[in-house]
Amino acid sequence: MLCRTKQMPIQEKEEVATDIHSQFEMWQEDKQPNKSKKDGQFKCDICSKRFTLNSSMKRHAQAHTGEQPFKCEVCDWQFSESSHLWRHYHIHTSEKPFKCVVCNLKFATKFCLRTHICTHTGDKPYKCGICCKQFSQHWVLNIYVCV
Repeated sequence: MLCRTKQMPIQEKEEVATDIHSQFEMWQEDKQPNKSKKDGQFKCDICSKRFTLNSSMKRHAQAHTGEQPFKCEVCDWQFSESSHLWRHYHIHTSEKPFKCVVCNLKFATKFCLRTHICTHTGDKPYKCGICCKQFSQHWVLNIYVCV
C-alpha cells in the first residue's frame, strides 16, 4: 500500500509511484561519490582517505582532531562543519522545508526525508554485518542486537 491515510485512484497511485521512484533515484545518486580524473588527489595524513578537493580533506581532518569550530548560539552545541550547524538550527526554528510527495509529511532535513521515503519504497539499505538482516533506517540498525 502506498498511502496509509487514504485510498487513491489507480492513475494517482501510478503518478505517486513515479514520484517516489524519482526521489529514490536522486537519493541513490547523492549516495554515489563524484568521480573525476582528479579523484583522490588530496590524501588525509591520518587515515589515508582521498579527496578531490583540498578543502574537503581539511574538513574531514576535523573528524580526527575533534575540532568543532561552529557553535549554536541558541543551545551551545558545537559542530565540525557549518552545514551541520545549519541543519541543527531547524530544531530551534521548527522549520521543515522537505516534504514527502506521497504522504505530505514534512522533515527538517533532506536526510530525514530520504530515510522516510524508504518506508514507501520498501528499500532497506542498512544491513547487519553479522546476520545480514536489513533495515530501512540507520538508527534501527544501530540499536539492533543480533541474536
